[in-house]
Amino acid sequence: MTTKFASFSVQPMPNPWELILKSRYNDFEKAYGIITTLYFTTHGTEHKFELRGVKVNSNLEPYNLVVIDEGKYILNYVFDTVVSNEQLEKDYEVLYTYSDSTLCLNKY
Repeated sequence: MTTKFASFSVQPMPNPWELILKSRYNDFEKAYGIITTLYFTTHGTEHKFELRGVKVNSNLEPYNLVVIDEGKYILNYVFDTVVSNEQLEKDYEVLYTYSDSTLCLNKY
């Protein structure tokens, strides 16, 4: 696994209610919505969450994964399925990582 930091212009993240009003979601916003939902339940105090953009060599498109407890569980890799880090392809590259604190979820 390798990690690269992408250089891009940072735009303000929409808040959860802006996403709901928009009612159209790209893959990043879907992962953000999953983390937001989990954060505001009891899971938010019991687990650590990260949103990771990864490039898997067998796929041209990057995945926006919800990583729980440092990879114990992974959401948004296969639709409607919880995946463990053993099930994720071994040859992938991390493009970016956002923690729940980086996403400023505590301000809502």
